Amino acid sequence: LTAMGQPWIEDPSNENRAFSRVRTRLMLPRLAELGLPMAGWSGLADRLGERRATRERETARLLARACVVHALGYALIDREALATAELDISLRALARVITTIGGGDYAPARAKVLRAYENVVAGGRATTLGRCRFVACRGEVLVCRESRHLPPPMPIDGLERTFWDGRFAIEFAVMEGVSSLGRPVRLAAVGRQGWDQLAQENPALRDIAVPYPARIVLPALWDSLGIQAIPGLYSRPGAVSARRALRRIVFRPANPLSACGFCLAPRDWSII
Repeated sequence: LTAMGQPWIEDPSNENRAFSRVRTRLMLPRLAELGLPMAGWSGLADRLGERRATRERETARLLARACVVHALGYALIDREALATAELDISLRALARVITTIGGGDYAPARAKVLRAYENVVAGGRATTLGRCRFVACRGEVLVCRESRHLPPPMPIDGLERTFWDGRFAIEFAVMEGVSSLGRPVRLAAVGRQGWDQLAQENPALRDIAVPYPARIVLPALWDSLGIQAIPGLYSRPGAVSARRALRRIVFRPANPLSACGFCLAPRDWSII
């Protein structure tokens, strides 16, 4: 930048010893004096990066073989496949499923993922972690959104689109005056009470293939009479406002089940 006559701004954090990157950088000259030059650390970083990329590919292969993600926002994992795979790969796979189904930004700490694995995979006991509920059933592990801390009800009048609960991308066609026979419509989770009332009024819904824990955490359109529609599952007869208002709903979590993977920088920087 000096050669180009270009001024710059120094970032004060580059000198702040509270950050591990700063402490590491300040340690490098001393390490070189002890016979540990930068080239050695670079080679170690390369090897660790290669190992990480390999583990990510193995995790993706396990998920492709053992996990099915449904459009209604839940997953089923082959329990035996998780139990017989290498533990590190199984834990990585569970962490990926948690971020996908739970809609969070980051996976829980490895120790917590291990406890969940021991509970549901090894012990067959239900557990929760990372906004997810895990239930062992008939050789599979059901993973769905936990029913706590779901988004509060929101009116859809004037709402064009929303990313509901970090999981569902929803678009609305009607921007104003959305109502059902004069009753305002709002977007909210189905909930236990909502589903129980709906199933009591429509007994055939009890036989649908979607697991009960996954039904009650779905987004639904409500009015003063109760649930007007659950996209993909139910629409109240005569509730035309629901069909008109809802243009599109897609399960689109922020973190996909299999990411692009860790990228290794070229060793020959001259080619960049």
